[in-house]
Amino acid sequence: MKRLRQEKGSVMLFTLALLGVMTLLFAVMLNLVKMYTEKQHASNAAEQASLAVTAEIYRIVKEGIDEADSLGLLCSADLLPWPKSMNEQIQEKKNQIAGISSNAEWSEQELYRAAVNEVLPSKLQDPNYICLKEIIERKLWDERSQVKYAAEKLIEAAGAKWTETEIALDKYRVEVKTAREYRAFKYDGWVPENKRNIYQVGKGPHMEFFKYVTWPL
Repeated sequence: MKRLRQEKGSVMLFTLALLGVMTLLFAVMLNLVKMYTEKQHASNAAEQASLAVTAEIYRIVKEGIDEADSLGLLCSADLLPWPKSMNEQIQEKKNQIAGISSNAEWSEQELYRAAVNEVLPSKLQDPNYICLKEIIERKLWDERSQVKYAAEKLIEAAGAKWTETEIALDKYRVEVKTAREYRAFKYDGWVPENKRNIYQVGKGPHMEFFKYVTWPL
């Protein structure tokens, strides 16, 4: 009888120990899932912010092109015949790109950006288009804070940390590095404070014309 009670006690202890281990493993699994989720959220925030900054840059560049066209485009009046406006040249290139069968699914925005990246680089290197280069650079400098604000809005809306966000131009692409704070589902006190931020990087599309633009974002 005594032996039976001992065996029952041993079984109970084993069962409790097993339940404890299973509970711990379940908590670890939940923590890992939450960590992965935070990583994905941080990645999405960085990616969306890089696209938002890229969109702002193209908006400013378009405004610069419009302004240059309205002023006559060229600093030199010696070039004859007078060339087409930048917008006309971009529209022609856009139509050419749209006519390629593999580009049939491209959006208007994608077509415009592709055209800008084909037309603008050569003009920014042309001394006769120095006014265009100066206008674009000036407008980018003037709206630098607005460009960063576009990223800040997205970062904060996504629950990421603006104070841990870095924005830069890397090989003519907007690069955004940001972080989400990790809070464990269980045993959060075990997580060191200096390990809570989960960093991710997002990059926007390549902008060929930035090879010839001076603007430290």
